[in-house]
Amino acid sequence: MSCEECAPGHYRAQTGPYGGYCVPCNCNGHSETCDPLTGKCFDCQHSTTGDHCEKCITGYHGDATGGSPYDCLICACPLPIASNNFANSCEVSPDGLNIRCECQEGYYGARCQACAAGYFGTPEIQGGSCQPCGCSGNIDTSDPGSCDSITGECLRCLNNTDGPACNLCANGYFGDAVVIKDCQV
Repeated sequence: MSCEECAPGHYRAQTGPYGGYCVPCNCNGHSETCDPLTGKCFDCQHSTTGDHCEKCITGYHGDATGGSPYDCLICACPLPIASNNFANSCEVSPDGLNIRCECQEGYYGARCQACAAGYFGTPEIQGGSCQPCGCSGNIDTSDPGSCDSITGECLRCLNNTDGPACNLCANGYFGDAVVIKDCQV
């Protein structure tokens, strides 16, 4: 009624007379609205985040402060689609030809194109991903040869165990291979 509130798309900067001036939201072109008291942006778009939509979200790269809907681009780690983007972040060379990805847990390689030790799957095929190997806790998950990286078949069972999931006591041993893990002679 008496113009004490800022219009949508503006917030009150705490400088100036009468409680401050209303100034436009600073959301780097990725949101139209912000908190009328703090200026913190609401509903950042174009794969951005932050108080002022100034950062790219996880799995995207670029400079979100450019003001364009294309400031943040998906990391091709290994594919440039959401279902096959397994990077926390990535760096792309200025010419756009080289990419180095910081992979999520379970993924490996410059472009997160392979499963890490203890994981299996096909991350380079659309819809594919890496899953933990189901070896009943009886493998060394840091050993790249402990399970097949594509099929998940357990290859190097530990604790006197055997079987496709290291869920059986090896020949000549008895006990519980899964819960108690006490296979003994």
